[in-house]
Amino acid sequence: MEQAKKIWDTFIDFLVTYDSHRVSQLLDKLKFEEVLRNPYVWLIGLSTLGYLAVRKRFKSLLLIFSLIAFLYLLQITFPQSAQTVPLDKLLRFIGGCVVLGVLNLYFLFVRQD
Repeated sequence: MEQAKKIWDTFIDFLVTYDSHRVSQLLDKLKFEEVLRNPYVWLIGLSTLGYLAVRKRFKSLLLIFSLIAFLYLLQITFPQSAQTVPLDKLLRFIGGCVVLGVLNLYFLFVRQD
């Protein structure tokens, strides 16, 4: 029981520390060009994707690509500083989240392979 309480407290601290403003700052500092040039990312990423493809874990691959698409969506919609989000970007973000959510729900729960 103590371990569950410790995990819950850690989760709450994470949510308090990383609000949307802090997450947008972290995403702004993250340079995807530098990440893609890192050989460790390619080594770990390609080996993981290859393993999942060989083991036919397509649902796991879908979740990984959905997470990457969500991070890209966050980066292109949220402003770099503490400005307000324009309506067109907010609608683009909501639409993208709905598409990703429906796609994941369909492949994870409706479609049985």
